[in-house]
Amino acid sequence: MEAQQGAEIVFAPELQSIFEHESKHIAEEVRLICWAPWRNMNEVVWNQKHSTTAKVVVFAKSSLNQWVPAQENHFDPSQSNHLAGEGRERWTKPEEGTIKINVDTTIFEGKGRYGFSMVAQNHEGHLIEAMVKCREGHLRPAEAEAIGLK
Repeated sequence: MEAQQGAEIVFAPELQSIFEHESKHIAEEVRLICWAPWRNMNEVVWNQKHSTTAKVVVFAKSSLNQWVPAQENHFDPSQSNHLAGEGRERWTKPEEGTIKINVDTTIFEGKGRYGFSMVAQNHEGHLIEAMVKCREGHLRPAEAEAIGLK
């Protein structure tokens, strides 16, 4: 898959059905299965690192095996690749009647590019919309996040 300036992926309707009608465990698996190829695509585009499909699947399963216990507060940091102090932030549901939007950005100064992903969820944690974009330009992280909210 080749990243293009202004490329956008929106997949909310299909995933929303899964998140509303399937078990919590299945929804968690789907989230990580969707995230792993996106992460792999970024590795190819930005770092020229290629992985096999099997490695992407193993990464998704490993991430799921770490993520699920972390959500249940039974997470053993010695089993992760994180340094001490990393990962202390935890997603919380927004207040009823509100929408929470999370934006993550990456700046590639040497390549004159930046990327961002956005996920919007309601007070029940259900997906409303999600997107991933990469663009050319020189921005600070806060500016890229603002564009991700736009």
